[in-house]
Amino acid sequence: MKTNTSLILKVSLVLIVCNLILALTLKINNSAYVELLLITGAVISSVFITTALYEIYISRFISNPQKIMFTLGFICLYGIMPFIYLFALRKNV
Repeated sequence: MKTNTSLILKVSLVLIVCNLILALTLKINNSAYVELLLITGAVISSVFITTALYEIYISRFISNPQKIMFTLGFICLYGIMPFIYLFALRKNV
């Protein structure tokens, strides 16, 4: 069974952004259950990172130093790296 990583990446990124907006709105209003939304966001983020790194590491078109660069980019620059990867760099994979 072949997984559709493109769909997983796009859906998880949309869910991350929606979850972040909702959590920030509830946090500003001092509502309950914000921690649950933040945990959900972390789980969805880990799904995105895992799927993206899986797609990078099985690619034959990317060299090993570039694979390490992508890994460090996802760890250190997580706020911007998913958008850069999905909209600009993914076509090279």
